[in-house]
Amino acid sequence: MADSEGEDQYTIRLVFLIPLIILNALMLLITLFLFIFLIKSKAFDNYQCYNILIFSLAVLIDCAVRIIPFADEDHDNTNFWEYLQAFILTFLDKIILSAITTQTILFYLGVIHTKKYFDNDKKVFFISFVINIVICLVLTIIYISNGIRQVHHRLYYYCNSDSVFKTITDTIFNSVYLIPNLYCSIILIMYLFRKIKEVKKGLIEDADYFHHFKRAILMALLNIATFLESYLIIFGELHGEKTDIIYLSTLLLICLFNCGNQAIMKETMRLCCKNKYKRRYGNEEKGNENDDEEDETGRDLVRSRTYSN
Repeated sequence: MADSEGEDQYTIRLVFLIPLIILNALMLLITLFLFIFLIKSKAFDNYQCYNILIFSLAVLIDCAVRIIPFADEDHDNTNFWEYLQAFILTFLDKIILSAITTQTILFYLGVIHTKKYFDNDKKVFFISFVINIVICLVLTIIYISNGIRQVHHRLYYYCNSDSVFKTITDTIFNSVYLIPNLYCSIILIMYLFRKIKEVKKGLIEDADYFHHFKRAILMALLNIATFLESYLIIFGELHGEKTDIIYLSTLLLICLFNCGNQAIMKETMRLCCKNKYKRRYGNEEKGNENDDEEDETGRDLVRSRTYSN
């Protein structure tokens, strides 16, 4: 009877383990491509792109660490490597949430407060970067100091989560990042919707506002889904092996969202299919140079979409 129950548990774990390995491997490939591509291409040399690099690097390391066997055969005592794995995963999960919020804020500033943002983009980026690192690092150190555990008998270690203190601090952390995320998303969507109406009335020239509008809505939905999952995990409504599958699937969608924008696809074609790029975008590139000199609004949106959307 005991052997039968053990086999059933092993089968259940295997059912979740296979898609987890596939998801992690797929995420590794996508984020590695995105990370190398962004570093190599000079077209993305801006601070909005740097924030995406931080997100991609965090996801890349997170996926790699999840599938590396840090666990010791001696289950009675935890070793340094298991603590290291728990520390890295706890820290990166916080960094990922902070990075998607920072990206929303940068997108909002780049489109709505363009001149002020690009005059201070370096300062804005580094201030937000330092704040994010400090907050995530302090929380991670506090959590790890309270112990680690092997999560749901899976292949990696994580910080303990069965304390009222962690529930409260995680809720505060999520709320601190979710509120500006929602605010910037709502204002941005309303602004772009208003611009679309003005274009239809012939009051202003179209600067690809509808494209930005769709991207802003999709970004908001993905971010809300990520935070919602985090809240469900905090309050124990989402647990078990399925948690990783749902969490990694959402991160995969965000990575595909980042890879699927016009700037990435255009730059990929420029680097990999130069002849096709010249045939499709040769005249457009010349036209964009003239548009940048004549239309300040168009220039602002072109700059803001360099990587954010």
